[in-house]
Amino acid sequence: MASQGGRSHLNNINATRRATALVVDDDHTCRVVMALTLKWHGFETCQVESAKEAIDLFRDGREFDVVLMDIHMPDKSGPQATRELREMGVTSMIIGVEAQFPSLDAQEFIDAGMDRFYEKPLESLSVALLHQELMNMINNQ
Repeated sequence: MASQGGRSHLNNINATRRATALVVDDDHTCRVVMALTLKWHGFETCQVESAKEAIDLFRDGREFDVVLMDIHMPDKSGPQATRELREMGVTSMIIGVEAQFPSLDAQEFIDAGMDRFYEKPLESLSVALLHQELMNMINNQ
């Protein structure tokens, strides 16, 4: 009987889905490093190099728990892309990422609909806490 309970518990663990993250950055190295950091902490990741590609993924019905959005990209800024995603009804957590965050931009990020922002390179502790937060949200749905 104990083994049946154990098997049932293992089935529940296997049924739990992984947190998903979309990394949007025009810099290949930054994109790969962010994706590897996220994967190391248990995220399933997808990477794109432009805001347009990110928006197209959501238009095609893809869903992600979190989007890490570079602030400065050639085709569209992170805040512009975030505003467009929010207008489309995207409810994913959106995190702006940039090498340095001038305080002047903070209000622009918030007004665009970003939930928070991290400096590059991503800190391991921040990613671990983000993963824990998202998994708690996923498991409580």
